[in-house]
Amino acid sequence: MGVETLRTSESPSGAPGAPVPAASRVRGPRWRDARLLIGLLLVLASVAVGARLFATADRTTAVWAAARSMDEGSVLAADDLVKRQVRLLDVTDKYLAASTTPVGYVLTRAVGAGELMPSAAVRKPSKAASRRQVTVPVNRGRLPAGLAAGRRVDVYVTPESEAAEEPQPSDLAVSGAVVVNPGDARNRLGSAASDVGVVLSVPPDEVSGLLTAVHQGEVDLVLLPLGGKAGDNP
Repeated sequence: MGVETLRTSESPSGAPGAPVPAASRVRGPRWRDARLLIGLLLVLASVAVGARLFATADRTTAVWAAARSMDEGSVLAADDLVKRQVRLLDVTDKYLAASTTPVGYVLTRAVGAGELMPSAAVRKPSKAASRRQVTVPVNRGRLPAGLAAGRRVDVYVTPESEAAEEPQPSDLAVSGAVVVNPGDARNRLGSAASDVGVVLSVPPDEVSGLLTAVHQGEVDLVLLPLGGKAGDNP
């Protein structure tokens, strides 16, 4: 702390030649001013950073999520997707934004119900990858439990035989067909009230063989596990 000494030309009594007392003035060190300025700057910076983090944490983004479990190869329909408001910060580009319309896109892997739809898990349909939808008549008693849109099935056909003949072995008509519509009581086909129309998605080159096969006998659908490939056991 510095002390500055001042001298006056007169004594307090005004008598000339009398001793002059020294007057001192205390001056604070300049380094305190610098520390105060730095402290204020740090406080302001902390407030600004905190406000930014709070605003970022409170911001949500709308993305698509799967309304149900779907297997690889499923073609997305409008009711397969639901909007979710999520806080994703810097990873929003990894999921399908709700501002996009992915209806008609094809899943490249299985997704679970409620899972956020990854951008890498869908692709636009191409001519080479296009599929055809075929309605297959299936007896209600032969529908597997858990049959739902997006699931994969193997289609087997058992040829009709006379009562006296040996039962015919079942033939695999199509492997890994994707269920588009599992059918219900309103989708009954033909004269048999118990037959239900199940809509399947198959490659174009398998349509003819499937249609021929389903008119030769009873149709059975074998449900594949989620994420399973054609030929896997359920």
